[in-house]
Amino acid sequence: MQRTFGAPLIATAEAEFAKYTAPILLLHGLWCTAAVWRPFMGYFSHLGWTSHALTLCGHGAPVDPGHIAQAGFGDHLAAVRHAIDACEATPVLMGHDLGALLAMHCGRHARAVVALAPLIPPPVGSGRGAVLARWRAGLARWWSPLLPEPKGPLAVEYAARRPPGGTTPESARLMDELAYRPYRLEGEPAVPTLLVAGQADAVSPPEQIERLAAETGAAVFRAEGAGHGLPWEPGWEKRVTTVHRWLVQQLGESLLRPVDEEEER
Repeated sequence: MQRTFGAPLIATAEAEFAKYTAPILLLHGLWCTAAVWRPFMGYFSHLGWTSHALTLCGHGAPVDPGHIAQAGFGDHLAAVRHAIDACEATPVLMGHDLGALLAMHCGRHARAVVALAPLIPPPVGSGRGAVLARWRAGLARWWSPLLPEPKGPLAVEYAARRPPGGTTPESARLMDELAYRPYRLEGEPAVPTLLVAGQADAVSPPEQIERLAAETGAAVFRAEGAGHGLPWEPGWEKRVTTVHRWLVQQLGESLLRPVDEEEER
């Protein structure tokens, strides 16, 4: 089901049997759409979670390839905050890639944060252009709509790694901000935070994610054999289970929805 919370477009998957007091708000990454969360949303619904997948600015409808949306990082932060405020209860924030970075920045307004393969902003004064080039090269290998699809044995792997829903053009303004005015995270997270790293991720290498975890005090989990597309690449079922168990362990009884006495009879 899709609905709008003001400006942002939200896709919702209701829990089959509501068990938890917090919904999960899902944030997609660069060049992707909210469709990347379809596998996770179905599984979460079965586990008792209601989840909402936010479509970031400029990613909701077909866009003329010649016109790149000019939404910036601040615009995306504002959209996330708007969606948080409109949720039925304070949500768990879960993001991938750019969405993971947004989730970590908005953690003070959430019950917990799960960041899958977060983009790692370059240190101030470093070779920032090189970092942007690495992001583009790593993502374009599998996701770029401008490259021809491979044939033969590579076609199966390509299909598995390409995001559900296809790709969208990305904001030139946002890419410039990420490369040259990086949004660094400072201090310990305000809520329980889990960083998930793909063991074979060339865009957000696990060593850098572990360094970020050490700097911020977040927990970290390495997904063996996984690349950058953690929400949909093969093995995503195990990652959903890992995230689910971590959330239940961290939030404890406060997460459980009271059972009405009439329902028990």
